[in-house]
Amino acid sequence: MNLYDILGLPREAPMELIKTAYKNKAKEHHPDKGGDENDFKDLKFAYDTLRDPQCKAEYDKTGRILLTKDQIHQRTIGELIKIFWSVVNQRLERDDALTYDYVDLMLFAVKDAIKGYNKHNKRGEKKIQQLIAIHERLIFKGQDTSNNIISQSINAEIESMKKIIETNVNNIKILEFVLEILELYDFNTIMTIANNKELPNAE
Repeated sequence: MNLYDILGLPREAPMELIKTAYKNKAKEHHPDKGGDENDFKDLKFAYDTLRDPQCKAEYDKTGRILLTKDQIHQRTIGELIKIFWSVVNQRLERDDALTYDYVDLMLFAVKDAIKGYNKHNKRGEKKIQQLIAIHERLIFKGQDTSNNIISQSINAEIESMKKIIETNVNNIKILEFVLEILELYDFNTIMTIANNKELPNAE
């Protein structure tokens, strides 16, 4: 994803031009005006990232996409709610539904997801190093390097894997914020049914 390409701008575009390009394209791609929802989301993501000075500086320097504070907040809340309902919906309507510690279950789910992302990243980093080594040993004997199809394919695969790792790193960051929020919660598993008399019975 090239953020400047999404906005139809050169990489050296100043902030005023970025704002103007976003406003014009937002009118064109807004779903309410018949635009594609995914294109509009990409457009807004590109603008939100480039209008944040820290994120823009990092992207211009390294190509890495950092999440803005607003993006982190929105994703953290969204992830927290998603995890809560995932845990709860698996146990609703069971006779022992109130015996579970739902906070502990959420903490376990988040930590397990972080563990999974870290494991995936380690495997990805190892594969990248191996692909780089293979690429260095691959000898192309043709004169026109544009015909070096295998080399181009390896480079494309490496870039794709780097983006996946970067996405996983951002996901881990979000989940770590979720963990911080969950530390503010506890769950009482010893409440009696008498404490819940007001709950309606489902027929």
